[in-house]
Amino acid sequence: MNNNIKVGIGFLIPASAIIFFIASLYAEKFLLGAFISILGILSWFLYSAIMQTRMPNVTGNIVILFGFLLSLSVFLSFGMKRNMFGGYEFIPEGGAGSAVLLLIIVLVGILFKQPAKPQSISKPPLPAPLENEFPTQEKNNNGV
Repeated sequence: MNNNIKVGIGFLIPASAIIFFIASLYAEKFLLGAFISILGILSWFLYSAIMQTRMPNVTGNIVILFGFLLSLSVFLSFGMKRNMFGGYEFIPEGGAGSAVLLLIIVLVGILFKQPAKPQSISKPPLPAPLENEFPTQEKNNNGV
């Protein structure tokens, strides 16, 4: 099978994980959303390893996206709480844990970014200058 087809089919795994994550947020099952985001990225890596495909250039971006989804679900699960009046209370420990998790996963995502290979420009070496090409002190003085 062509490598591009394998990678294209592999992109269905993160797309379906994002759809399930949004559904879990809508159902207010935030901890389930955390598990969906973890399983989505891990199953995508497992698919790439089994099918022996080369990771695409957007791998780092997808890792960062799933890290954001994971930290969002952790924040909504442990950083927010409903009070008895129907409002929301902010829990600083959950917000701090979510921020630290986001920082770590963004750093890992940056490591996964593959920079474009620079085009090697091969210039031929310049020839060594000949002695008669440069004016000498005698020619510049013009007999003065």
